[in-house]
Amino acid sequence: MGTLILQAVLYGLVTGSVYALVALGYSLIFGVLRFINFAHGEMMTLGAYVTIVLVSANVPLLWAALAAIVLVALFGMAIERVVYRPLRGMSGAAPLLTAIGLSVLLQNAMALAFGNNPRAFSSSLSDTSVRLLGLSLTPLHVAIPLVVAAVMLVLLVVFKRTTIGRFVRASADNPQLAAALGFDVNRASSFTFLLSSGLAALAGIMVAMDVHIMMPNTGFSFGIKAFIATVLGGIGSIPGAVIGGLALGVIENLGFLALPSKDAVAFIVLILVLLIRPAGLLKVFPAERV
Repeated sequence: MGTLILQAVLYGLVTGSVYALVALGYSLIFGVLRFINFAHGEMMTLGAYVTIVLVSANVPLLWAALAAIVLVALFGMAIERVVYRPLRGMSGAAPLLTAIGLSVLLQNAMALAFGNNPRAFSSSLSDTSVRLLGLSLTPLHVAIPLVVAAVMLVLLVVFKRTTIGRFVRASADNPQLAAALGFDVNRASSFTFLLSSGLAALAGIMVAMDVHIMMPNTGFSFGIKAFIATVLGGIGSIPGAVIGGLALGVIENLGFLALPSKDAVAFIVLILVLLIRPAGLLKVFPAERV
């Protein structure tokens, strides 16, 4: 039993690290635009598909992954400019419904472009195994949490030490005041989508390498879990997104030892958070705003 618990914790940290990458995007976008981009999970799927196509064309994996991250990041920035920017300032359900509609549209577009059947993907990082604490893990399982930790540190430096980071923080705190002081809110919004879409693409590549397949709706299911992680950690908080992702991954895998479905565990977590601490573990926005 002890081995099963340890295995659940370790695999939970791996899965939770993927949730954390996507949750970071949710928090960044909410911080600037004050809505949840439910099409964010599709950036995961697109990043994985682009990588698979490039690798199939004999492009080395590292270069294929970097190209996919850049292309998806630029695509996310274009979506912000064309789809979401005209909705800025609108109240009610318009941005939310637009995001849900865009999610469905992107899923169907990828199904047409890449097919509905699972696309296979293999990598030496996930085909070999290493021993850690008596458990068999792939090098990818070891690398994923390290990559997420590095990403979080870089983001904290970017948002605290760079000019564009201060633009984004100012726009998130008070968009009207930031604009009055000369901050370019549009630039901050574009940078946020560029960054969050790139992070989602990286998460999608990791998922495809780990599970060896990708389908048009894979990103949607991971995106829902990442949203739960965002709520758990506190929407708008970079450390909260990482803490929420890791916590959900561990809780989900431990709960799977007792319940037949990880999805059930995740939604139980969501219900409990909304009942007990709706603003999340690291409160940034008031609960009623979230």
